Amino acid sequence: MVSISLITNNEFENWNTLWKKYLLFYESAISNAATEKTWERIQSDKHKLYSFGAYQTDGNQKSLIGFTNFLYHPTTWSITDYCYLEDLFVEKKFRGSGAGRALIEAVWEHCKTVGVNRLYWKTKEDNYVARILYDRVAKCSGFVEYEKEQ
Repeated sequence: MVSISLITNNEFENWNTLWKKYLLFYESAISNAATEKTWERIQSDKHKLYSFGAYQTDGNQKSLIGFTNFLYHPTTWSITDYCYLEDLFVEKKFRGSGAGRALIEAVWEHCKTVGVNRLYWKTKEDNYVARILYDRVAKCSGFVEYEKEQ
């Protein structure tokens, strides 16, 4: 059985283990300082950055099997904030268990409780497995993303 709840401050090690797998999946690397700052922001009341965990319960054992990090931000297109689901990851052996969908739905419910009516996210074009789920729970915006980095 999968349950969803906000990740608490004492779960850093479990979250970080999955975070590293998520970065590896996207063939990315960030500094330990960036990871620690992300965790600090998630745990701080100053930021509108949150993390939900997906937990698999087996008897009395509860294990973190996935997470999503999301944030609220103002927009020029609405009087309410938008919610950006920035990161979503489920352990490979638990994909297809409903954990990914449950994480997205938990974020959507969170949005509704704070009065936000737009949730969006992005993924790599070739992330076909995730896109099967995404096509079931939302519509593709059709926008192309551009970026500039230093």
